[in-house]
Amino acid sequence: MGEKRIIEVKCDFDIINARMQVREIARAEGFDIMEQASISLATSSLAYALELGGIHHGQVAIDCLSDGKGRGVRVIFTRPNATADAPLPKKFGDTVRMVDEINVETLSSGVVKVTVIKWDDKRK
Repeated sequence: MGEKRIIEVKCDFDIINARMQVREIARAEGFDIMEQASISLATSSLAYALELGGIHHGQVAIDCLSDGKGRGVRVIFTRPNATADAPLPKKFGDTVRMVDEINVETLSSGVVKVTVIKWDDKRK
């Protein structure tokens, strides 16, 4: 397992970079092509749903997981300035079907934190 990668998202190029890095990590972890596509598409879709790179600057953190049954890729999105229009899971559309786990939190600091995990098919 590699180190955690953190990408500051200030523009659309940063979202593309995050998507490519997620796919690279998933490939290195042994994910098949469909699993790689799912987690990388979920990454860019959620970044856009959170309005990262446009209205809001934020961060995408990527790391690997292992639970003894299999390996996974975790992607954590953070966006400051949570407001009444903060994203709800329904706003994420079909993205929730591309990952195995999703958690949405609004932290006391006002930061929206969305964590997604995609496990390799061998774990299921």
